[in-house]
Amino acid sequence: MCPLAKLADRMAVLVFGALPARRVGGLPQYLGVAMLPLYNCIVPVPPRQPLPGVPGLPLLLARRLGQVLGIPVETPLSVRPGTRPQKELTRDERLQNARGAFVCHPGADLTGKRVLLVDDIITTGATASACALALLQAGATDVTVAAVAVAEELPKEKRKKTK
Repeated sequence: MCPLAKLADRMAVLVFGALPARRVGGLPQYLGVAMLPLYNCIVPVPPRQPLPGVPGLPLLLARRLGQVLGIPVETPLSVRPGTRPQKELTRDERLQNARGAFVCHPGADLTGKRVLLVDDIITTGATASACALALLQAGATDVTVAAVAVAEELPKEKRKKTK
């Protein structure tokens, strides 16, 4: 089993209450939990520059989560051309760069859908917020974000001083 599938399986168990797989390589068992909202679809955050034939990490996570949770994966989002890579930017630059960077494909109709947005890492939340806005503008009634990791930005006074 690939490491990414293991991450998605752990997410299904820890976040959504699925039961761990009974055998190595098997799928966790999701029976549903009454207090968790049901999602109509899972949408991965799209890569800025997709490589032909190579799915991004969020898409791979979304596919595995979709298998486990029994929720279809949709890919209505795209990145507007000219959007700079977030990893190269400061916090303020990331927030500015993400504004309007994501759109839904023409004809994407998410009217009335509850969407689970999946990303690999949340740093500032700018990408997740911009994607959620695009999904809401396409008609989604609710967007929940799940990620494998969240990076915490330390206040300036707690950061290591570099020479």
